[in-house]
Amino acid sequence: MVLGEDDPRGAHDALVESISVARRGGYGRSEINKLSNGVEAAVELGEWEAADEMLARLRDMPSMPAADESFVSLGEALLAAYRGDHAAARAAMEAVDEHQNPMARAWAHRVRAVVLTQGGETEAGFDAAMVAIAEQPSGPNSPFALWSAGRAALWSHDELPLAAARIQAALDATTTLRGAWVNGVRASLEAALAGLEGRSEDALDGFAAVLKTWTAMQLPFDHAMTVGDAVVVLGPDVLPPGEIDEATTFLEGIGAAPLLSRFESAPVSTTDRTFATELSRRPRSGSSR
Repeated sequence: MVLGEDDPRGAHDALVESISVARRGGYGRSEINKLSNGVEAAVELGEWEAADEMLARLRDMPSMPAADESFVSLGEALLAAYRGDHAAARAAMEAVDEHQNPMARAWAHRVRAVVLTQGGETEAGFDAAMVAIAEQPSGPNSPFALWSAGRAALWSHDELPLAAARIQAALDATTTLRGAWVNGVRASLEAALAGLEGRSEDALDGFAAVLKTWTAMQLPFDHAMTVGDAVVVLGPDVLPPGEIDEATTFLEGIGAAPLLSRFESAPVSTTDRTFATELSRRPRSGSSR
């Protein structure tokens, strides 16, 4: 996975350019590798039409090595899972050969975590994410495995002590990770943990800060997921309406059905305070779809 820990969007743009260079130079294997990484990057940025185009290009390539076939299947599984096509996601995972190097295994477990969690199997999703982290605690897949572990824990938030313990375990297992993006992920999960533990003021402050971070980094998908996390943990009435409208509009636009469902299953608010003060001065984040 190559998204870049400090500038995911810039890293994605550089990756897209490298795909073009590989194609022009006739470096078929290099193009396949970069396209496979490009699919995952595009999916995690919410650029799903671009991911579809890359997957179609990959499937048109002749005589693809088995290892690369697995990487293409992982991209297909990730995208299908986020869209709520659970049958397609599981079918794609069945085509993955996991008997590869640690980085490839971590990638597979991380994608499986998303497939399971988006399909409602949150306990298994959390376990898969933690296996991905254990494969390579400081590897390129671990930041996304942390994000996946936290989401799996939050989606089982009705078991509050268990959810809090799982988030803390994921944070403890990834202390060596560095970079602006993973710092934002940690801050988001720490805000969620505060909310689960009843520290509503800390949760509000934390969520407000990380939403500003995602806006500054031009990451509307991360922004929308974080809004969903805040709604799940604290209830919908703690956010100004525009914040939820922005998130749901983006998720509806890309077709992220399971993520949208979290807004519908939100609990009653646990605090009288809102995000209005913290967020009133920030610009609205735009979609790059």
